[in-house]
Formats: sequence, C-alpha cells, structure tokens
Amino acid sequence: MAFRFTLAAFCFLMFFHKRIKANLPNIKWKPCILIGLFLGIMNITVHYSLNLTGATTATFFFSIPAIFTPFIGYLLYKYPFRAGHLFIVGLVVVGLYMLCITENGFSFGWGEFLGAVSSLTFAIAMVLQNQYLPQMDDITVAALQITIVALCGWVVVLPTEGLMSLSGIPFEAWLIIGFLGIF
Repeated sequence: MAFRFTLAAFCFLMFFHKRIKANLPNIKWKPCILIGLFLGIMNITVHYSLNLTGATTATFFFSIPAIFTPFIGYLLYKYPFRAGHLFIVGLVVVGLYMLCITENGFSFGWGEFLGAVSSLTFAIAMVLQNQYLPQMDDITVAALQITIVALCGWVVVLPTEGLMSLSGIPFEAWLIIGFLGIF
C-alpha cells in the first residue's frame, strides 16, 4: 500500500504539477488533511482485515460504507435521512450475521472489527468530501489525499514490517503494485 500510493503520488506530481501548484492556495487544508487521514486509516484497516478474516467477509465490509453515510451525514451536517435507509441497514446486519456465523456460532474477531473500521472511516471520508471538495480543484485534492494515504502507509509499514522484507516480495507483486500505483 505504501509503495502503491507513493508511486501514485509521484505520477500525479509528474503529470499535474503545474495545476497542483496553481491550485494549492485555494485548498482548504484542514478538511483535505482530515479526509486524507480517514482514507489512510481506511486503506490500512482494509488491508489488515484481509489478513485476519476471510476474503468474502473483508470484501463485504469494504462494500458497505454507503450504509453508514446517511447516518454520518445526518449527524455531522443534518443531511436528510430517509426511513428506507433503515431497511437497507437491516439487510446489511442480516448479511453480516450470515457471513460471521460458523459451525461454532457467531464469530466476530479482529478481522471483522478492522473491516467495520475501514467501512466507517471511508463513510466519514465520503461525507466530508461531499461537504468540502466541490469548492476545490479535484486533481489537487486527489494528489494531496494520495500523498497523505502514502504517508499513513509508511507510518505503519516501517515500524511493523520494515524495509528488510522487501527482498521477499515476488517480481509479479511488484508489477501489480506498479500497475495499481500508475493507473
């Protein structure tokens, strides 16, 4: 994640440096940094969730941030809330229960918890983006957010995995990181 977003940040700077530089004075820094931090937390927690629970469960969690956004939007900015949202939330709870039920009963561990955190932080980021980003240049904001996500990745990867583990990454994985970082 750290390499992928670092590469993406460099690509943004390489192709859009003039536009970014011209629009930096118009950026609202506090919301932009806050959104970037929430996106960084989302990316970190979703990656660890994938390591700690099944891919199906982690993917389910990653697909439900839109369920949280009406509640967060209402709490933060009094966005209108529709009663139909409760039905959808109920379906998500039923789906979550069905994914977490095992032969030994209901199991909700660290992987599921981190999946929920990833969904919640992404939902918060979406609500904040809806509130603040329309007044700012999207390329400049994206470049800043990608850079913040990369920094969040490095803050986690260096103390936990270090740079020594880089030699163990297969060449094919580097190709995937490169593809995702560039495109």
